[in-house]
Amino acid sequence: MGAGRDGPTEIVCVENFGTDILTQCALTPGLAGLYQDLLTFAPGSDEIYKIDVPRECVGKTFTEVIHHFGSSYRSKKNAAIPIGVHRNKKVYLNPKDDGEIGPLHVDDSLFVIADNAQILSK
Repeated sequence: MGAGRDGPTEIVCVENFGTDILTQCALTPGLAGLYQDLLTFAPGSDEIYKIDVPRECVGKTFTEVIHHFGSSYRSKKNAAIPIGVHRNKKVYLNPKDDGEIGPLHVDDSLFVIADNAQILSK
């Protein structure tokens, strides 16, 4: 199955994807509800968005970016939680600061959990 928006089509193997989600949910009670909320586009639910790295975060480590977002977005109505970096067609989920990716580049993207995309266009 293919999916994509504003970029190349991504190939998704439903069987592998489903098996991986079921395995994780079996090992971590409550995770199915979390995934359901992230995958539901509705008021009051949070989704995962891919955004450009804010200018003030270029050159910072992922940990520094987490702290930046924590201090800049203080209420639920404008909260965003960074969860990963997209660089050169590869995703780094919660990358370590020990050299896994180094500081963020201007052409990187961030994956964040947020209530809506509008709060991210500050």
